[in-house]
Amino acid sequence: MNNHFSRAFTLIELTIVVAIALMVAAVVMPATGVMRTEARLAGSRDNLRQIGKAAGQYSAASDDLIAGYSWRVDPGDFSSNGFPGKDFDIGGEIETAHDTLEATQFQKAAIARKATGRISTYGVEKLPVDDNRVPHRRFSLLPLIDWLGGTLPDPIMLSPLDLSHQAFQQNPYDLHSLPGGDPQFIEADQSWAFSKIVKYWPYASSYQTTVYAFSRSRPDQNGDLPIVPYSDGTLSQIDDTSTFRQQSLTDVAYPSHKAFQFEEFDYSHGLGNEGLYYADPAASINVLFFDGSARQIDTSDANPGWDPSDPCDMSKSAHLLYRSIDTRYFRVYSDFGVPNGETFMAGYYKWTRGGLFGIDVGGGEVNTSGWCQ
Repeated sequence: MNNHFSRAFTLIELTIVVAIALMVAAVVMPATGVMRTEARLAGSRDNLRQIGKAAGQYSAASDDLIAGYSWRVDPGDFSSNGFPGKDFDIGGEIETAHDTLEATQFQKAAIARKATGRISTYGVEKLPVDDNRVPHRRFSLLPLIDWLGGTLPDPIMLSPLDLSHQAFQQNPYDLHSLPGGDPQFIEADQSWAFSKIVKYWPYASSYQTTVYAFSRSRPDQNGDLPIVPYSDGTLSQIDDTSTFRQQSLTDVAYPSHKAFQFEEFDYSHGLGNEGLYYADPAASINVLFFDGSARQIDTSDANPGWDPSDPCDMSKSAHLLYRSIDTRYFRVYSDFGVPNGETFMAGYYKWTRGGLFGIDVGGGEVNTSGWCQ
């Protein structure tokens, strides 16, 4: 007599088990994704708090100056060859800067070379001087890292949400993992992957500083400011290179409402091409304020800022023209129906009305209408 019973599932039972498993996965997977995103958000805020603490220590030891690039060229400076300018040692090479912007570009190269060991032309690729870009945007934290005696890449400079940047930082010579590094563009030499910026990208930061941490907040007697948005809104136009210098922390009128560093990259919450650009009013990003606090802010709750080209017209605000540099990672905005997508957004945090005297979050715009009179 056979006393063994069959343990096989019937087809109906198997179907029920699979259905239950799929239902559980449908509930658990989104929750897991939310938890992962929240953990990355918390990690980014922790980074910003550490940056804020270090920046406060820097200012206390540096006559209250905001942490940033300190090399400068003054009108009375002359280089070793007797011409106007100033000599700087950038790691085994002496270069002459003719204005303060150029001096900060040399300082960026000197810091990066020392912190990475990429100085010699033997064995490792020497980091070049990038004389085409303002170093304060993606590399504003390099002087602070140097002051702390750190090395590069430093994890504090990269948000856990900045997933595409993390991939490139791990393999900086894999241009295909670089946003904008699509093979078809690399082969056609149409990508920024061939510019000097690609060599520095592993040491760039996810966080950007306000323009007014290194330039004048008030217009001069002619109503002009030294830095304004470029005509298409994607870059900055430099009208006075002599004003590229550290500003005083005492000029920050509302430190708990004024952004120092903010998450400025094309990701929003690490969601890939489902994410939102930081200036999209529907986005929510982490912001470090000058009082050292770091908070997650809905972009719609921040002030849209001003138009530095006309700072005394309260009806105007700066506009950033956004277009995705790589649709593998970033959302396509197509307000104008163009193939690659582009749209205008307000210049939150970057072009804050009133500069360091202004308010980014938790209050109205500073009235600048009388500044040019």
